[in-house]
Amino acid sequence: RPWDILVTFALFSGPGFSWALKKVIMPDVAAAHYALDVLATCDVIFIGMFANRGFWLISVLVSLVFCFMEFFVVGVQRDFFAGVCLVVVFAFASFATYRKDMNSIGLLGPMVAFSIGGGARIFSSPASGTIYLCAGIATAYSLLLWIRRHRHLPPSLQGCKFVRLKFLRDLCSGPGLGIRRCQDLPPEAFGDPTKAEVIISVSHRWMDRHTCDIATPEFPQGLRLHTMVQKLDMHFSSLGIGKGRGLGERWRRFCESLTSGRDVLVFFDFMSLPQQGIALDGVVLPRSEEDEALFRQCLPNMGVLYSMFPVLVCEEVTGTVGPYTESGWCFSELQIALLGSQLDKFSSTCGVVRQLARPPHSLKGDELQRFVDATNDSLDGKVFQEEENRATVRAIVGSFVLKGRLVEAVQNTHIGRLAEVLVDLEHHRLRGFLDEPVDELLNTPVHLAVAGGFTAGVRQLLSSGANPTLRNLRGDTPMQCFLLPRLGSAARTCRRAAHSSLVAETGEPAEKIGAAFIEDGDLGIESSSGSSSEDFN
Repeated sequence: RPWDILVTFALFSGPGFSWALKKVIMPDVAAAHYALDVLATCDVIFIGMFANRGFWLISVLVSLVFCFMEFFVVGVQRDFFAGVCLVVVFAFASFATYRKDMNSIGLLGPMVAFSIGGGARIFSSPASGTIYLCAGIATAYSLLLWIRRHRHLPPSLQGCKFVRLKFLRDLCSGPGLGIRRCQDLPPEAFGDPTKAEVIISVSHRWMDRHTCDIATPEFPQGLRLHTMVQKLDMHFSSLGIGKGRGLGERWRRFCESLTSGRDVLVFFDFMSLPQQGIALDGVVLPRSEEDEALFRQCLPNMGVLYSMFPVLVCEEVTGTVGPYTESGWCFSELQIALLGSQLDKFSSTCGVVRQLARPPHSLKGDELQRFVDATNDSLDGKVFQEEENRATVRAIVGSFVLKGRLVEAVQNTHIGRLAEVLVDLEHHRLRGFLDEPVDELLNTPVHLAVAGGFTAGVRQLLSSGANPTLRNLRGDTPMQCFLLPRLGSAARTCRRAAHSSLVAETGEPAEKIGAAFIEDGDLGIESSSGSSSEDFN
């Protein structure tokens, strides 16, 4: 890939370039030079923690000062070239949209700088040069980890769109039409969920069947739009600085306040999924066939969004609309977010959340089932605009129970319970749950089973159709940990299954895909040639 080529070239060309210039480079290194190196390193760490466009531009100025100090004050000409690299790379990083891309580009600067410094010192001071080169290799490894870091949504939610906080702010402050349905929004309204720093799911009650929001004299752009942006700005703007109960929460709020509005994405159902609309003459605008298919695909999997991402509860409604808790959809979203521990970050001060009877920190087994049964009983008294949605919500809540049982069986390495859950998933046609994330790192059940050394569980999950090649938030497959290959029989089992599926998909001989060998049947998953094969990682 281009990134791999660029990283390799930058890592190995730096020492060679510095060695070629060694005849014109001063060998003496003053104590002030080390102090400047420390300052430059602190600068890189600081902007990595609070990366946004403003900080990267500041880092360009700091790096310029670093260059001139090295060249004119300390007189170390060799590190002047390293400083120039920092300036150029940081300048490019400032134009990236997402923090992930900023850090990925920005890490190129220190990597090249360390490589140049190491190449310049490796002959005059082998110990110092080795340290610099090791720092360059460590930076290259960090760069690879940042590049691999992606948020992979479940296949059933691939069609969902996520709205940028910056776009919501523009709607709230500009002369626009307020909240609009997904089909009517411009492409720049949406962000990339695989790269965004923060994703938030909004739980709210619709105040109008076709427009979702209602304009009031106080909020001409819409009550929902204004209250939602106001709550988000309490975290992702200077308004959040100094807020919080303890030191830890205040530090978290401070870091959030520095996050760019482009790096915060919001799942807001009316703007994120295809919806019906209404024309100016009052004619209802239905979904197209393609939009309807996408809507029906995503609807049963809505529970994943409220259990996987932090939830912002917007309970405000006008006097003509019933309260938030009266809505069946709102009630189910609230309960799922409660079970998934997703309410504490952005909704802890919400009045509806404060009134909830909090369940134990981790409900399992019969406790989880009783909690969900009580939730289903409460749904009988809730309001749905379409009665068929009541059954959909019950299915979502029931699927959450099955997912909880699946995770519990894998974490406890209980093969009998795992087999029972897999039978239930097959019965309810929910086999796709095997490939859905189950925690904040977006690990799948196969990730958990391999990490726990649950070889029998890995075998059972794979035989039920689980995908052994899906990646978590760090970009790791179940066979990897921070890019490095996992060891143990569980990892070998998963690796062989991935190799066998690759052979079956491509139709290529195993010898062309990886080094294959046969073990004495400790797996029972066979390749297309009929024998068990082990692949390279």
